[in-house]
Amino acid sequence: MSEVIISKRQSMTITLGFIVGTAPLFVPTRVAALAGPDGWLSVIIAVIIGLLVVWIDTHLGGLYPEKTLVETIVLLLGKWVGGFIAVCLIFTALHTGTQVIWYLGDFFTTVFMPDFPPSSVNALFIVIIAVALLYGLEAFSRADEIFYLFVFPLFIFAMLMLFPNIKGDNLLPVLENGIVPVLKGTVPFLNSLILPIIFLNDYDF
Repeated sequence: MSEVIISKRQSMTITLGFIVGTAPLFVPTRVAALAGPDGWLSVIIAVIIGLLVVWIDTHLGGLYPEKTLVETIVLLLGKWVGGFIAVCLIFTALHTGTQVIWYLGDFFTTVFMPDFPPSSVNALFIVIIAVALLYGLEAFSRADEIFYLFVFPLFIFAMLMLFPNIKGDNLLPVLENGIVPVLKGTVPFLNSLILPIIFLNDYDF
């Protein structure tokens, strides 16, 4: 069992920070590209599935408090099947991490510094991540709590400012292209919603 100890509030701020921090940069466009105007249905389905996964993860954490997520998967599904799923989860997390760095660099160079090379911005973020890893999750969690007090209210304010632009007619027609595009659209949203939650299962609260 990991010796890292973080509070439930810190776990919440880390999860919300991932979801509302970088996910809005790339998740909406990917969901819209896959589901089209039915993207809002993809979000609803993804949230329901996400809550189910959170419940399963929490239940397994209570049944096997001394084991990590990977150890629990291997224990329940066997060496080969469980090992394959565990490797897929780890690979997905690593792949998503590199994607987030690229999206952040692309966003900053497009919006704020169009003449600045994206590779330099990406390198800066990699250095910041390396420093965070050096100090550990506990220090990162405490810092994240401080940033949360300032960033999350600004995010809520930005969302409220978008309400006048909402048009209910854009939700119609429902399922014009069938259910398959809607189900495809749930994948990127689930990826950003579930990953930070399931990997926090390996830490003590």
